[in-house]
Amino acid sequence: MSSRWTVITADRLVIGTETEPIEPGVIVIQGDEIQAVGKQGETELPAGPSVETIEIGPGKTVQPGLVDVHTHLVMPGDGTPYQTFMQHDDAILLLQAAKNARTHLLSGVTTVTDTGARGGVTFTLREAIKLGLIEGPRLVLCGRPITRTGGHCWFLGAEADGSDEISRTARELLKEGADIIKVMATGGGTAGTYPYRPSLRTDELAAAADEAHANGKKAIAHVSATEGIRRVLDARFDVIFHSHFYEADGKLSFQEDVARRVADAGVQVNPTLYVNGVYVDLLQQKAAHEVLDAQEQAILEARTKRYGGQLENVGKLVERGVKLVAGSDAGWGRYPFGDLVTELQEMVRIGMPAAEAVVAATGRAADALGVGHLVGSLSPGKKADLLVVDGDPTKDIAALRRIDRIMLGGQTVERGC
Repeated sequence: MSSRWTVITADRLVIGTETEPIEPGVIVIQGDEIQAVGKQGETELPAGPSVETIEIGPGKTVQPGLVDVHTHLVMPGDGTPYQTFMQHDDAILLLQAAKNARTHLLSGVTTVTDTGARGGVTFTLREAIKLGLIEGPRLVLCGRPITRTGGHCWFLGAEADGSDEISRTARELLKEGADIIKVMATGGGTAGTYPYRPSLRTDELAAAADEAHANGKKAIAHVSATEGIRRVLDARFDVIFHSHFYEADGKLSFQEDVARRVADAGVQVNPTLYVNGVYVDLLQQKAAHEVLDAQEQAILEARTKRYGGQLENVGKLVERGVKLVAGSDAGWGRYPFGDLVTELQEMVRIGMPAAEAVVAATGRAADALGVGHLVGSLSPGKKADLLVVDGDPTKDIAALRRIDRIMLGGQTVERGC
């Protein structure tokens, strides 16, 4: 254990769980690990020349670093079609991933989950960070997402059909170093796939989930169709990405019985709201400065209606007790890295209290990934990954944009050029 001690005092500590903030609070760190958290004047503090004391200014909050459960590090998030970007070789994808990872870190996301990369690119990135070749956040990786032949994200390299082949693929991914198993249970934004229909049978899904669980890992499913939700529930998945209630004809139709099943099973949902909402915002911003042509106006109206339905359905899930976890889907489409906060603002928009949105992006997110023993809350024994912001994010989620300091493993992250 390191002999280096750090004592941080602040007006407010937000723990990252459902517990109330500690005001005023103190955190004791030894090396890269939190040793004690408590109220000032009531917590035993180390003494001696090896102790550094950091006094956080008035009105600021110290909380755990943010956890994003859903990104695609090898993708640019600038609207470049995947068909174009995936023509690059792995060296370019690695450089893109390194840039994205650091951008997210500098926005306060100290744990980044990649849920779909090509080949072993993100495993190489993690090793480079570990060796100190580049600076980046903690990475939780699935490697290649499992999909049917020609299924959503087939170009990332983990096509598999039938329960036996899917089991074997999951084992290969675990051997490569996967922390989670990600499966495409429906089609998605990949040309030639069907986002409104399931793409795998229940037995195929169960094969992947069983391999994950047998190795102490979480099973996560991309699902946009209601029938797909039913199947991943039958297969005992832990987390659902998107969870749109689309019927086979492409219409949104909230299903009460399915929502109740999600809640009763304790399955957590990452709704990825803004990856869809960003298109509405971009067109509205354009309309504020110029007249949209007929096609653009039609797209804006259709996307606004669809996004409104998605927001409404996620709000209904929350009302029925479904727990949300925060994930941006950054990299895909037009969602750039460095802006998880907008996703949190959308979660607040549907009625989630700001304090719960913070938990959804810290402690609950870490637990959903199976890394809650390491990160996600200000607790003894966890890594000292901290975010200091101006204001109180449990009352104003936008305070997470007003970053004062980021710490990774007890070390301050330099945010200059």
